[in-house]
Amino acid sequence: MAGQHHARDLQQALESRLPYEALSGPLRQRVSLQAYKLHSVHFAALRYHSYQRLPKFLRVSMTEQSYYEVLIAYLQENLQLYPYLHIRKIAQYTKETPLSYYTTMISELLKAERSYDTLPNFTAVDVLNIIGIGRNQYLELTKEVRSKLRWHINRRFVKNYLPSEMLPSVTLPPFWGVFAVDMPAEAIKRVNLSNEEAALHRQLLKLSAENESHNSGSGGCHFACEFPREPLHALYRKGLVCATFSVGPEDQITVPPLERFVMNRTSDDPTEVMLYKVLSTIDNRTSLSLLAQLLMLDELDVCAAAQVYIRLGLAQLKTVHIPEEILNFTERVHETWRDVVEERMSEASAVSLTGSAPCTFTEAGASEADAGTKDTCPNNGSHPPRRIALLYDASLTGFLMMTNLSADPTFKQHAVTLFELGKLSEEMIGSFIEKLEQVDIKTEHDLGDEAVKYICSVLSLREVLKALRRVVGPDKESGVDMLKVESMNELEPTTRYSVLGRNYWAYFVTSPVSYAPLIDVALNGVYGSTVSLMPSPWMTLYLYNKMGTGPPSLLLPVGARLAAWPPLLQDTEKSVAKLRLQPFTMDAEITYVEAATSIILLNEMTVMAPLLVQRVEDVPLERDTEGRFLVESTKYTSLDVVVPFTASDTEAVALFCAAVKQHSHATSVHFVSADVVDEMVGLRRFLDLFHLAVEAMHLKDSLGCFTFHVSLHEVVKEEGGGKETAPTPTPTVTHVDPTKGRGFKKEMTRCYSLADAHITDLGFGIPLTHPDCCSVMVRHLEDLLGETRSECHNNAMRDLANDFGLFLGSHSPLTSSAREKMALQSTAVVGPSTQMHIRRLGEGGNGGAPFPSAMIFFDGAHLAVMDDWNPLVELWPV
Repeated sequence: MAGQHHARDLQQALESRLPYEALSGPLRQRVSLQAYKLHSVHFAALRYHSYQRLPKFLRVSMTEQSYYEVLIAYLQENLQLYPYLHIRKIAQYTKETPLSYYTTMISELLKAERSYDTLPNFTAVDVLNIIGIGRNQYLELTKEVRSKLRWHINRRFVKNYLPSEMLPSVTLPPFWGVFAVDMPAEAIKRVNLSNEEAALHRQLLKLSAENESHNSGSGGCHFACEFPREPLHALYRKGLVCATFSVGPEDQITVPPLERFVMNRTSDDPTEVMLYKVLSTIDNRTSLSLLAQLLMLDELDVCAAAQVYIRLGLAQLKTVHIPEEILNFTERVHETWRDVVEERMSEASAVSLTGSAPCTFTEAGASEADAGTKDTCPNNGSHPPRRIALLYDASLTGFLMMTNLSADPTFKQHAVTLFELGKLSEEMIGSFIEKLEQVDIKTEHDLGDEAVKYICSVLSLREVLKALRRVVGPDKESGVDMLKVESMNELEPTTRYSVLGRNYWAYFVTSPVSYAPLIDVALNGVYGSTVSLMPSPWMTLYLYNKMGTGPPSLLLPVGARLAAWPPLLQDTEKSVAKLRLQPFTMDAEITYVEAATSIILLNEMTVMAPLLVQRVEDVPLERDTEGRFLVESTKYTSLDVVVPFTASDTEAVALFCAAVKQHSHATSVHFVSADVVDEMVGLRRFLDLFHLAVEAMHLKDSLGCFTFHVSLHEVVKEEGGGKETAPTPTPTVTHVDPTKGRGFKKEMTRCYSLADAHITDLGFGIPLTHPDCCSVMVRHLEDLLGETRSECHNNAMRDLANDFGLFLGSHSPLTSSAREKMALQSTAVVGPSTQMHIRRLGEGGNGGAPFPSAMIFFDGAHLAVMDDWNPLVELWPV
């Protein structure tokens, strides 16, 4: 414990840049002066700080050269990205180029027999881009070098199997600055330069020396387009020429779908955490300066992060800055570059003429020949037109990546972008929808129910995106951005609300979500789950309490053990009670059991998590064919029906009928009540329950759905043989269609009476896994977002959140003050949480669903807390 305390004190001292003399006495006793200086250097190195940003006490005792030597060695040892921001100093003092840096890193991994997975994501991307070594290539190299006899004697030969040049796909943009690396003569001889390449290398060295002698400070700013194109690229790929470029605070960045991103591992390295943070919030409508303010980061760090994205080919500058030296003196452009430069300048001129203000064209990156030029430079100080935000969680990206939905590689690029970047902007939504249009569910039914569920989610997403893009907002702007809930939750509360409020006017959340969005209901236009209204068994009990009706239910805390069920959950003489068990776990699997045989299972399940038990079915008993035993009725069936809050009676009945058809494999169904064959009359009890729930929660203007568990009794069931059955006056008629399939396939019409209906769950937001329900929601979206209904929704959600908070305060350990602070938290943990999982609703900062501390019982009309129960004795008479 003391060690953790001192480690925390040391971290705070490093962040505060304190000199050794200012440290506390206990910390000085544990850390020597030299050790503290080394910690300070490593702290700065991991954050890619320049020598000028070091604390004064370090600069006094350390030269610039020694710092950069330590920096490059420490970063390489820790498998970090090459420090491109200091490439001139690194090349000057250490002669280490990106090529030599990564070949040495990979050779050390091979010699140490370390896995490729030890490379952080961004480092793995750069390695793949520069020397073409990905996971498969690394495995092949490992197999090849280990097969050599020398492997067991001296492993230094490993580097001979690594590339000696960058990939041919690595190119130089025309407006990047270039400079030569002054390598030893032996190293240059090994490279085997042509006469033209050697002459160009000497020319660049001479230019650099001349600029240094004139104290230019920059070491010589010469652009790639000033030198012969092919020899320059050859020197660049051989590591004898390096390139630089700058990104300014007023620049804007666009992020295309990730093409060559390596999903390896995330780490707690501060730079990688920052890279993910900036990448998930960056957009082409916000300057880097403003983004730094929103993220509360140093402007230099945000600009450095943008440089890294461009270097890795993950992002592009929105516009191109043509250097004044080239713009004013075009004769400096070498003839081999002239066509490329003229094309860039003409495109920049076209953008300036069509834009509201002159705007130059900027280069995207080393591997990006072209950048988008359709957008013009907006006024960075103005508020951008707001869009709609569709918030999703990692489970949706899992659906996209785990299922073989499309053979198009760009489909996976969008999925990886949604997962790693945590965002897909409006500019990419159109192409994403085009890829979703290619998904065909007809060929996927053979893969099983789980695969169909994934595909239904994807198809529902497509229709939702198309509908949201048609909505015109209050700023007369249409468009939708997809945002990952986990990425938003990692932001500081101030940053989160600033980013959301500045860019969006309405927020739709997919359902269900593993993480509750840390959004307060005070934020208008939120349609879906929030930390204040996280759907859980608590919300279900709250609904029953407001309605005054519902199935008998029992909420059990962790560790609860029962000897018998309460009478309301037990069998009767004429029926068998079926119970629904729902654990307080994420993606909980709902279990249906018989009351008479489930006590042992119950006591095992409550060891891990709280449990909600509901009596949802009473299966009637009837005599068997011999009349000797009571068995469950064969004419009884049950199923779940999902209905949105905004559905009309006709739509609700249509959803009910569709669910029954799918469940019974019938071509048509009818419902009767008192011998009246009319769906509205036969399902009156279901509709009344639906209306009661909507009114009790004031959800008529909100987005979400109820899950009904309905019990049906089949009135007539006639099955024909292999020939046509004559029409009869009975409600069930069977026809034979000899044209469908092998043999005779029947068209079945079934007739049911509604035995019972209960609401077992409710969810806020868009239930992508239920396409029929989604299609009904989509029809109501534009009307739902009207000014009047939107205001009613906002007021209803605030009232609901307040009332639900009071309910939790009186029935759970969650206090009102603690609940109010939930939306002002951040889930930022050690390392990005994009690849982490929350396993319990009440843990890991997922708030909104506290674990119960006592048993809570709902008898069908009233809710009661049983806080004096004894788990070792029977609680109720059998």
